Amino acid sequence: MEMETETTNYDESEHHVIKLSGIPYSASLEDVAYFMAGVDIKGGRRNGVHLTKDDTGRPSGEAFIELMCEEDLTIALRKDREYMGERWIAVAKSTYAALREDVDKIGTLPDSVRVLYLLLL
Repeated sequence: MEMETETTNYDESEHHVIKLSGIPYSASLEDVAYFMAGVDIKGGRRNGVHLTKDDTGRPSGEAFIELMCEEDLTIALRKDREYMGERWIAVAKSTYAALREDVDKIGTLPDSVRVLYLLLL
């Protein structure tokens, strides 16, 4: 018997997403938004910056950022290897599907970690 799998299709042409790697574990939404000065973040820092967590709910050192347009994407990619504090940050083009996959991991965490994560938001 063949199982049906649910798939969600995203129109990637409507989304301009970058992934930051190497950010300090202590970085806040504001820190990441400040690093991205000069680009328009879709939804502002509250809705457009997504700090990811590892399997235990701790900061992963990565973030996804949704940008307003292709021009913002181009500007953001120029920030590759710039510094946030003492750490250089890798900036790479990503996809909305990758963002959703990583951000949706919170749904698979134990309830105690999920509650703590939501309280910290």
